[in-house]
Amino acid sequence: MSKPPIPWETLIKFCEADWRPHLMKPFTILDGYTVATDGRRLVAVEYEYPQTDSNHRSTLTKEFLKSVCNLIKGSIIHPLSAMQETELFTIDPGCIERVVNRCPICNKDGKVPKLMDCPQCEGIGEVECECCGSDTGCKECSGSGSVPVTPKVWVTCNTCDGSKEVCEFLTESMRVPDQEVGAPVKSYLLYDILHLPSPRFAYVGHGEPIVFSGKGYIGAIMPVREY
Repeated sequence: MSKPPIPWETLIKFCEADWRPHLMKPFTILDGYTVATDGRRLVAVEYEYPQTDSNHRSTLTKEFLKSVCNLIKGSIIHPLSAMQETELFTIDPGCIERVVNRCPICNKDGKVPKLMDCPQCEGIGEVECECCGSDTGCKECSGSGSVPVTPKVWVTCNTCDGSKEVCEFLTESMRVPDQEVGAPVKSYLLYDILHLPSPRFAYVGHGEPIVFSGKGYIGAIMPVREY
């Protein structure tokens, strides 16, 4: 088996850490792509990792998988294929400073309650209002889609991997591709992308995901909504 373009330990950093079970693990899709996403950034690697969980893949709905396919094809692959070489740019990882601080999720305990899909909203985070029929936030899980299992079980915090500390970024956001034009993105979301093998970025346009690629992988990061 050939070496993966991105190590598994790096890929799982792009998954949701705590409260959306369907995003907590990478999954395979689109002719051999392995996808990791936390809903704000996505990496799709042209490699089938043996560590992927087929049981987790089977829990993903057809609608969710279709939306991910459409995102990859329409918002990542298509813009990248239309870009000229001169339109792609790099970002210096040194532009983002970081400090080590107490984990805000487990509060320096290294453990968090184990979660499951909320039985009231089935993990969606929304329920149908009995009065008007529109979708409204689920009160049972406060819109998170997850609740602690009962009786309570403590597991290792995914945010800090049990280390009780996390890197916090001194720069809240930066503009891609530079400070004058482009879209603002959260620096802590960009940090892991900058440490992938030689990523190159493409600014598609206002409100669109910022796409990136490297040898054997493609991805996107959502911009902060303009103020």
